Amino acid sequence: MSQKDKLNELQDRLGEIFSGIDDYYSQSILDELISRIDTTIDDFNKEFQSLVGNLTVKPRKRRTPTKTTKKTTASK
Repeated sequence: MSQKDKLNELQDRLGEIFSGIDDYYSQSILDELISRIDTTIDDFNKEFQSLVGNLTVKPRKRRTPTKTTKKTTASK
């Protein structure tokens, strides 16, 4: 399911929930909620990418021999 389909499904479900509220307020609340959800998802994606980036950088650093490792192996 695409992101657009998921958003449409969410809008439909929330529309049902807000059906008892005046139409003007219902649409205003729904628009605000969707805006906040979009912001939350964007923030989550940025944080997740940062974490994944850190995970891929750290193993590379561990594999790089340090000066003390080079000296230790050279003296053996």
